[in-house]
Amino acid sequence: MDINCRKRLRLLRLIPLHGSGFRKAAVAVLWFSETTHIALGVSMIEHIDQMLVASKNRQFHLALVAALVLPDVCGALESPDGQATGQKYKSWLEKWMSPKYGDASATSLSGDTCWYYRCSLLHQNRAHHPRLGFVRVAFLEPNDSITMHDCVINNVLVIDIPTFCQDMADSVSEWLATVQDNPVFKQNLELGMQRFPSEVVGLGSSLFVYA
Repeated sequence: MDINCRKRLRLLRLIPLHGSGFRKAAVAVLWFSETTHIALGVSMIEHIDQMLVASKNRQFHLALVAALVLPDVCGALESPDGQATGQKYKSWLEKWMSPKYGDASATSLSGDTCWYYRCSLLHQNRAHHPRLGFVRVAFLEPNDSITMHDCVINNVLVIDIPTFCQDMADSVSEWLATVQDNPVFKQNLELGMQRFPSEVVGLGSSLFVYA
């Protein structure tokens, strides 16, 4: 068996429900208007909170899907046209997420690997693609004592799901700190989905809607 654990094979660590770095970055959005702050709360903070809650509650499929779409959202938010593309996804991931994987000589999680896995999972509910760069990428459910993360075993990249979700949350936190004053980011954020009292869309005042 060919095993290359680039980072670690270690006892399971408990991952905080909320990434502290992400929470600090979230505070920095207070310079927005209240409406825009709500938009960020839905599109980023709430998205990440629910992703981490799903992971903690072992709803791993939901957590993984939520994590895999975040580079799309971030790439679109910082783009002048506000649109997501494969190249923007890969570029964002390679800048903010890939350095957390592999070693000093090379990343194990390239933009191509994550993009093609994302496309296969979201559009065909498949976990493999001929352009992954590995035979497979295996996202691992942790057990009570052992977890493997960022290991290559027989050309299969093994990634611990809770760690992947926390890494993605941390990456978004680091990115937010660099774009929070960007006019393009602010403009795109204002167009994002928001959580409104239902009276805004004429449905009375006892409900909330996402629109």
